[in-house]
Amino acid sequence: TAAAIIFDATRLSDDDEIVARVTDALQQHPEIDASRLQVSVENGFITIRGVLPHERLRSIVIQAIEEVDGTERVVDEMSVQLNTDEPGADP
Repeated sequence: TAAAIIFDATRLSDDDEIVARVTDALQQHPEIDASRLQVSVENGFITIRGVLPHERLRSIVIQAIEEVDGTERVVDEMSVQLNTDEPGADP
C-alpha cells in the first residue's frame, strides 16, 4: 500500500505568516540584530538560529517570539559570540 502525502497549503501559508510576524516582532527590539537570526516555522513550531552578541539577548528574543500569535513552541538553536571589542565586554 502506498502512503498518501497530504499537502496542506493552508498550513504552509500560516507558517509563512508566522515567520513574517516573528520577524516583525524581533525588529521591534533595537538591541536585537534580526539580520543575524534565521527563523523557520513548521506547524507553529518556531526554530530560531543565529548568533547573539550577548547571552542576555536570548531571553528577549525568545520572549518576543513566544508573544507572536500562532506560536506553539520555540526551539532555540542560537549561539553567543561575545564581541570583546565592545566597551564593558569581558576580556
